[in-house]
Amino acid sequence: LDATYYGNIARFINHRCYEGNLIEIPVEVETPDHHYYHVAFFTMRKVNALEELTWDYGIDFTDHSHPVKAFKCCCGSKSCRDTGL
Repeated sequence: LDATYYGNIARFINHRCYEGNLIEIPVEVETPDHHYYHVAFFTMRKVNALEELTWDYGIDFTDHSHPVKAFKCCCGSKSCRDTGL
């Protein structure tokens, strides 16, 4: 998906292996005839102005039966899962 022109605020959240500053929590939304969930993001620590918002997308770079070719991790985390193999 290309969210260049359309998309919600989540398009500004970038990936970081293990050390993201956001956590996702399912939030129940109630209407008169349905109950359903939205994913809400919350910070896990104080985030400074202009600091990048990051979240672990959960990509398994070691799954060779389903390689992730369109995504090269550049998160810079000491715990980065992308070994570059």
